[in-house]
Amino acid sequence: MDQHAIPVLVGVGQTTDKGSTFEACLSPLQLLMESVKRALEDAGIHLKQIQSRIDTLVITSGFIDYLKNPPQALCNALNIHAKNQYLSGVGGCSPQAAVNRLSEDIANLKIQCALLGGMEAQAAMGMARKAGIQPDWDQPSDQAPELFFPYRAGDGACETEMIHGIGVPVNVYPMFENALRSYLGRSFSDHQSKIADLFSRFSRVAEKNSYAWFPKARSAQEIMTVTGNNRYVGFPYTKLMNSMLGVNQSAAVLLMSEAMADELGVRREKRVYLHGCADAADHWYVLNRVNYYSSPAIKLCGKTALDMAGKTMEDMDHIDLYSCFPCAVEIARDMLGMDENDSRPLTVTGGLPYFGGPGNNYVMHSLAAMVEKLRENPGKFGLLNGNSYYLSKHSVGIYNTLPLEKPWQRTHPDVLQKQIHATKTPEIENQPKGSAAVETYTVLFNREGQPEKGLIIGRTENQPFKRFAAITPADPGLWQEMMTGDFVGTRGIVRNQGRFNVFEPI
Repeated sequence: MDQHAIPVLVGVGQTTDKGSTFEACLSPLQLLMESVKRALEDAGIHLKQIQSRIDTLVITSGFIDYLKNPPQALCNALNIHAKNQYLSGVGGCSPQAAVNRLSEDIANLKIQCALLGGMEAQAAMGMARKAGIQPDWDQPSDQAPELFFPYRAGDGACETEMIHGIGVPVNVYPMFENALRSYLGRSFSDHQSKIADLFSRFSRVAEKNSYAWFPKARSAQEIMTVTGNNRYVGFPYTKLMNSMLGVNQSAAVLLMSEAMADELGVRREKRVYLHGCADAADHWYVLNRVNYYSSPAIKLCGKTALDMAGKTMEDMDHIDLYSCFPCAVEIARDMLGMDENDSRPLTVTGGLPYFGGPGNNYVMHSLAAMVEKLRENPGKFGLLNGNSYYLSKHSVGIYNTLPLEKPWQRTHPDVLQKQIHATKTPEIENQPKGSAAVETYTVLFNREGQPEKGLIIGRTENQPFKRFAAITPADPGLWQEMMTGDFVGTRGIVRNQGRFNVFEPI
């Protein structure tokens, strides 16, 4: 095979900066530069060797615009001459999606060397706000960055979803969890114990990870018990079940052709190959989903990536499932065909609540950790997935230290997307009226730990193939009832009142 057409990961770098004051923290650009330098050092490559050889640079979008043009700022700082400079689209699948696309570009001889990186500095931002400091982080730029193939652009929620609060992840994922619990026929206490145990196992991995923001093992009891420091956020999730964005973390990976790796003298034991991959999105709006306890796109991505690698899930020795909330792990695990009691750890980092949730860039960290794990276990396979918005966009990657024994070729995302879109799903009813039933729900809490809003997704009797979003009356007694029994299937009356739809049980 043409060595110029074989993509290989050769270097990874991570940085976790726990400066105790704003002045002690690295700036976002410094964070990014540090991980890039570590990735180059990991590959055994000097910066001067590769400054003019990197032809493509992709920086993961931050949750806020720390820099006007992050790719250009990094190129200027490190004197990198990449002709292709991009800012990724929004979403947690972005790093793996970029690796998939850039590997294809290498296989098609369009590029030879790509550098990927990203950072979040929300912890430093929080320190700055408390100290009354306006960070002066930006770098001069004469242009906005070019976006890197966002295969689904635009907002993640439609207008009626946004109006009712179904446009914020901490509000939406609890609704998936409650639907999943009802689908499985579990009591609240039984299901809560299971998801707390799941995340307790994640925390034990974080405890041993030197890059983790919260390197502390937590018991299932601690995770599920509501306290002043572990309030409900969106029922049934306590704070310790939520991704933690308030971190200062960065990661970078170096991807190139086998031919360039040979030329630059990258050692064989450093090389990790992408054997299988896939990208697809579920029906875009939450109200259009097939249901709230599965993901056809994850299932299709998993099968496609495994077929490309010529492997099954039983062959995967190391796994990292995107873990912004418990249901993201549970649904991905189920869609990949894994048993609930499978003994294999489902994270190599410790997960977004404990390792840290650096915005759209978490999967860059899980990829870096996976590369290191596979180097320690040559010949073993590793699988990771990325998830964007509300179980919306998905990317899967399968890795091994051994080269692929056939030409690298992936199934284009458009092929998978046609299969997803061929499935008929419910339409959206913006102004529902009449008798209705709850399909899923949550109760939202304020920072003082008090319930403040009930959210409903349901269907009306006269329009059963349409879904609506609604709030409940502001009734603390009703909210308590929603949290003590299974509210899925509850019948009531829905009506439009001004901007909002209101569901009242009968």
